[in-house]
This record gives sequence, C-alpha cells and structure tokens, in this order.
Amino acid sequence: MKLNSFIIEGRPYKEIINFASEHKHDLIIMATHALAGIDRLLLGSVTDKVIRSAPCAVLTLKMDEKEFIE
Repeated sequence: MKLNSFIIEGRPYKEIINFASEHKHDLIIMATHALAGIDRLLLGSVTDKVIRSAPCAVLTLKMDEKEFIE
C-alpha cells in the first residue's frame, strides 16, 4: 500500500474539493465533530461544505472526544 501526504494552503473545503477533482478520487473520508446549534452556525463546518460540493462520495466518521489525562 502506498501512502502520500500533501500540504496545501487555502480554504480547507475548497482545497479538499479541488484536490479530489484534480486527482479523480472516488471517495473522501472525513471526521466530524458533530457540532450543532449556535456552534455550527458560528464556526461552520468544513465537512458540511465538502459533502455539498464534492465531486465524489464522502464518508463521514463521528469523532468521539476522549480524555487522555486521568
């Protein structure tokens, strides 16, 4: 399995969409924090914007917050 990583500057949702389009990807996998209410309105959601504009399927995974210090 080959793994590549890229660092691209710009608006995250636009760059994700552009990258997927340019490289003809079939699937985008993204984590979401599942914000709701006023937090979502004020902060927006990169995942939501990608889902609405992606050139391919988008799989979202809910990230659970975990406490690492006990």
